Amino acid sequence: LFRSLRGHDAVFIVAGGPALGLCAMRAGRPLFLQIATTMRSEREALLRTYPPIRRTLTQAMTWGVSLIERAVLRSATTVFVENPEMLKYVQETTPGTRVVLSPPGVDDTKFLPACSGWNSRGPIIAVGRLNDPRKGYLRMLEAYSRLLGEGTYPDLIIIGRGDPTPLVKIVEDFGLTDR
Repeated sequence: LFRSLRGHDAVFIVAGGPALGLCAMRAGRPLFLQIATTMRSEREALLRTYPPIRRTLTQAMTWGVSLIERAVLRSATTVFVENPEMLKYVQETTPGTRVVLSPPGVDDTKFLPACSGWNSRGPIIAVGRLNDPRKGYLRMLEAYSRLLGEGTYPDLIIIGRGDPTPLVKIVEDFGLTDR
């Protein structure tokens, strides 16, 4: 793999987290990463559900992967992150790393309402981990609340794994329980 990568001008890795950049780190080519999360963030909620021995082993493995992630981040020419939380993480853990906030976009030439218009009977559906602040549920609920102040819109359905208690509190705070 290193031999193959050395034959290129640069290596660009798109992955969930930075650890996968380890495969290109020593190739001697400029390394660019596009990432969304870290292993620690992904495992945080799961750890609480594990029995003690598995939790301890998983915590140890996560610590080791975190060391690899920081080494990869330090060796990258540029890191593109998909959310403000990752921007802050990279800036704080590897201060010399060039990091750019680059959220994923939607091609609005392909994904747009039908010619007949938007089906306002809905529902609007959001899917993701319920207790992960990076999923933007607070922003979504704030926007939905504002939207409802401007007219009639379909109900919002939120689907996901994790403890919904903090999210339910936000829904109640915005007065959206019946929506």
